[in-house]
Amino acid sequence: MKICFLSVLYSDEVCGGGVKTYLYCLSRELCRQGHSVTIVTSGKPGEHDDNGVHIIKIGNVEIFENKRQLFSLAFLYKRLRYMVKATNVIRRHGFDIVEVPEGGCEHLFLVFIKPCPVITRLHGSVKYAKESIGFVNMLECLALKKSDGCFSPIAGYAGIMAKECGISPEKIRIIPSGIDVNTLYKHNSHDIRDTYNLHNKRTILFAGIMCARKGINVISQAAERFLEMPDILFVLAGKDTPYSRSLQYPDNVVRLGELSREALFSLYEQCAILLAPSLDEIMSYTILEAIAAGKAIVASDVGGIPELVIDNYNGILFKPGDVDGLVNALRRLLGDPGLLASMGARSKELSKRYDISKSARATVKFYEDIISAKKEVRGRPQRDTPIT
Repeated sequence: MKICFLSVLYSDEVCGGGVKTYLYCLSRELCRQGHSVTIVTSGKPGEHDDNGVHIIKIGNVEIFENKRQLFSLAFLYKRLRYMVKATNVIRRHGFDIVEVPEGGCEHLFLVFIKPCPVITRLHGSVKYAKESIGFVNMLECLALKKSDGCFSPIAGYAGIMAKECGISPEKIRIIPSGIDVNTLYKHNSHDIRDTYNLHNKRTILFAGIMCARKGINVISQAAERFLEMPDILFVLAGKDTPYSRSLQYPDNVVRLGELSREALFSLYEQCAILLAPSLDEIMSYTILEAIAAGKAIVASDVGGIPELVIDNYNGILFKPGDVDGLVNALRRLLGDPGLLASMGARSKELSKRYDISKSARATVKFYEDIISAKKEVRGRPQRDTPIT
């Protein structure tokens, strides 16, 4: 099958977060399974291959981050030009199907022109998108309704989107995200403790973009309660934002910035606990990668997190924003090495459910179903076949 992904978030010039990780993992697995995969993204125009995946960059473009961008003619012009270029590239290459992650309306033109079936994968947060860029969210809903199909990593978010956009929940396929659990850490010889002098420390790791939605302020407040324990260190790995730079951090917090995948995987392996205090989260690749490393998780009880972190089984959940709940969970695990080890072992076992090969096969089956459905309507009067 000739598969195309369209996403500005795969670009080297932006922090793509979970979308970028999803595309990285799935595209390579699809290639291993014999499919032809192309990713169309932003960046300096050009083409190259990366481990079998063909990358097409069609020009730099900013991602939607705030309402002010909607009043910038330069921003809107670049965005529209990117969408037109992407549509033309996809039309020329004759793909069997195009998948686009929700966010930014990149496929708004495609879902009307439809050179091939176009599907949307749900990644983002309706709630936070509406608070920040309501008009963009409205366009996202329009693109979603005009798509030939859509799918979500968790059922809960599919229900939210169905309600927000007026889509039948039965039309949204549920396909869990996947990771390469067999090779993720097999060849990683990088020991980040040497680089950042983390030896003789029990590290509590946060990994992700340092924005308000990820609960960074909760970490800084909780860390103050552990200053009397000199062997405890909070390590924050991720791209800084104006919000994170505005916060005050106690001396037992180290901010490493955005790291390479090898360095990040080393942190997963060396940390005592992974901390995920998000105020909103759909499907966390950070948690997926940490459970594959056999780590206990302390995370907020929100969104899709409870599907990855089973309370008192492979981690401890706390109410979003609850500093006391977070501190109590950390103290419980740090004070009981046996419990910490057993929860880590359960995480390792749980990660087998999220094998990327299973996720890729389920995704291809969804592609095939959408393509077959489109073929069935050939010969009828030409019209869009949106999700209803």
